[in-house]
Amino acid sequence: MSEPGARIFKAAELDLGYEPAPWAFAEGRAEAIAAHWASRKAALPRLFDGRVLLLGRHHFAQRDDGATILRGAYFATDYKAFLAWRDFGFPDRGVCNCFSMAALRSSDGAFLLGEMAAHTANAGSVYWSGPQK
Repeated sequence: MSEPGARIFKAAELDLGYEPAPWAFAEGRAEAIAAHWASRKAALPRLFDGRVLLLGRHHFAQRDDGATILRGAYFATDYKAFLAWRDFGFPDRGVCNCFSMAALRSSDGAFLLGEMAAHTANAGSVYWSGPQK
């Protein structure tokens, strides 16, 4: 499931940090989030409610050479709040599910991808894959 208007941005520089902060969406919709989580857990009992990072305050800037810089700060929240935010249609538009990544490419030019397992919230989705432990 992709976010509405989801886009890939190229940035020459990242200026990102971590700022612990409450999330108004998670606090204000705690009962709806708990009910949603109970429903998702009933369907997928192996879901895990760990901590995730979301990009809160953020903006794009330009360096003197014209290259793009992404500046911002992440905050931590529960996976159940993230999942509800996603499943409820991303009601807090000031927050982004933002991450950078590298793609593994073999000597013959193929990329390594991974398919999410059946017990996950994104079962069957294909993602770029990194080194596995």
